[in-house]
Amino acid sequence: MTEPKHDVVIIGAGIFGMATAYHLLKNDTNLKVLVVDKAASAGAGNTAQSAAMYRDTFSSEVNLVLSSTTRDFFRYVQNELGVNLSLKDITSLVNG
Repeated sequence: MTEPKHDVVIIGAGIFGMATAYHLLKNDTNLKVLVVDKAASAGAGNTAQSAAMYRDTFSSEVNLVLSSTTRDFFRYVQNELGVNLSLKDITSLVNG
């Protein structure tokens, strides 16, 4: 039996898939992570069709956790790592 080439395989190279890969590798740089997607490039599926917006109004607890942690991830990348994502948080505008 041959040894597996990857420790983790992530299906989907959109926002959730890439954020998952990032955090896995941040916690363990020795992991062998493979991200696969049916599209030709990362973020070309639902992420590209989102009109550059994301939401956290889901009825599923899992979707709520995924969306809120992804939102936190983007804030961290822009505010703490200094990568300009052109992220504009309109939460305060929406919530009054």
